[in-house]
Amino acid sequence: MQSLPWGFPRPQADRDGNPLHMKPVNLVADLTNPLWDKMVPDPRYRCLIPLTALAQPEGPRGRMTRTWFRVRDWPVFAWAGFCRRTEEWGRSMPP
Repeated sequence: MQSLPWGFPRPQADRDGNPLHMKPVNLVADLTNPLWDKMVPDPRYRCLIPLTALAQPEGPRGRMTRTWFRVRDWPVFAWAGFCRRTEEWGRSMPP
């Protein structure tokens, strides 16, 4: 088991094109995003993420709440995910 950064780096720039701090991409279950085109069919990128619980934001921006998910009577469970090496962060995984 290994601890990795959560999310994939998303390069951002200001209006003049100057690089800004990298923010993670959070694309849970959005397999329509081109980011996944190479990872989904390739088993080398698949991993299991051990969790005790996870939260999914819901509601309008600025008033979001979290819906929590866990497995009753199980202290730890696994969530399917993707992991890859990035130039910016080394190995990382998305949420």
